[in-house]
Amino acid sequence: MLTSLAPRLVALLSFAFMLVMNVLATTLPLNGQATDQISDRYDTLFAPIGFTFAIWGVIYLLLGVYTVVQLVADNAVIRSITPWFIASNLLSGIWIVAWHYEQLWVAAIIIGALLWTLIFINKHTTAVRTTLGSTIAIRVPFAVYFGWVTVATVANMSALLVQFGLAEGFVLSAEVWTITILVVAVGIGSTTAIVNSSPTYALVLVWAFWGILSRHLSATEWDSAYPSIILTVQILLPVLALVTLGALVRWLRLPVTELPTKSLKG
Repeated sequence: MLTSLAPRLVALLSFAFMLVMNVLATTLPLNGQATDQISDRYDTLFAPIGFTFAIWGVIYLLLGVYTVVQLVADNAVIRSITPWFIASNLLSGIWIVAWHYEQLWVAAIIIGALLWTLIFINKHTTAVRTTLGSTIAIRVPFAVYFGWVTVATVANMSALLVQFGLAEGFVLSAEVWTITILVVAVGIGSTTAIVNSSPTYALVLVWAFWGILSRHLSATEWDSAYPSIILTVQILLPVLALVTLGALVRWLRLPVTELPTKSLKG
């Protein structure tokens, strides 16, 4: 029992570390500036409107549920993703520091590594369709997290281009760059959602793109200054909705596999 429980306790501590770093980023704040202040300083046309970031609360709640579950239950999926879960928590906490100290190139590397860990985690969590309980406790948390970090990675890279002065007038205008990024992101995201039969992942992309559209339409934000971006997102949103439906159909067609699960108690 000790051998199997030890890595789960490390996972719990790593999750706590991630939460503490996020709390410190807000309460201190780190380097004397809030997370959104840095985002505003390196603003991009890709960044969603403020309310979209409320999804972090959902992500932390879902990951908290998984953290508790992995302490009391044991199956092949939990065992296979535990090292990657620990790594993802550590990377997320360290990313906060890099971002707040405006080391955006370091932050870009870290969030790229975080995305990589989530690719491996989702490879295991989406391998089969499990029972409803396992789906909610294991599959859904990481699908939501994966979807949002996919968007955050693109946003981080875009901010890095702004910091280096490459976002405007470097080969293409900022508007054309953004449209290109949006189309590529939907292509990669749609493929990921379909291959993984993950409607949850696709829904997160819908949420993010709705946030991008809302910001461009808002009178207090971009105020419809970039009509070509608005049109692009309006075209891509229905595409993502269809991808979500397609991923759901693929998931429903999978046979339900009950993972052999045992308790770690006793």
